[in-house]
Amino acid sequence: MKKFFITIVAATFAFAAFAETPEQIQKGSILIETVVIGETIGADNTSMGLRFTNGVAFGFSGTGGYFIMDKLAGLGKIGLSAQSGWTQFNFSLGGRYYPLTLWKGSLFGDFLFNLATGGGNGRSETVVGITINAGYAFFLNRHVSVEPLMYLDIPFKKGHKVNLGIGAAISIYL
Repeated sequence: MKKFFITIVAATFAFAAFAETPEQIQKGSILIETVVIGETIGADNTSMGLRFTNGVAFGFSGTGGYFIMDKLAGLGKIGLSAQSGWTQFNFSLGGRYYPLTLWKGSLFGDFLFNLATGGGNGRSETVVGITINAGYAFFLNRHVSVEPLMYLDIPFKKGHKVNLGIGAAISIYL
């Protein structure tokens, strides 16, 4: 059984390695993405959506990218979130790689450097960190994909929580 499982996994990766790169993620394409649902576990704010612990949180983030080579895009991301009198602005730069093309889509991973600054309730602060995302881009057509994803936010500032979250995005490819 173990050999059978290993053979299936190896065959999947072998076929995926020779699969043609989808048109959406080829060099020169442009990516525009918005996170439509995001729930962070153990955090003070969310990427998009409502949360009813520690008050109501609402936020929005948008990502733009350019494919500098097949399957690799440079990314920029901005976001704004608000909760219980606290407003935070986020800015991120990084990249996204699509290592494996599978049925009607591709797996992807992001690595982003973050700068978050915010204020409210008589105080303000700035936090620098990284975000690591992993997900699957399910291509609905040439221009639109739905992308369930998981993300991990790691702040470099002592006393801040490492945040794990799940979300879904809608992306447009031009």
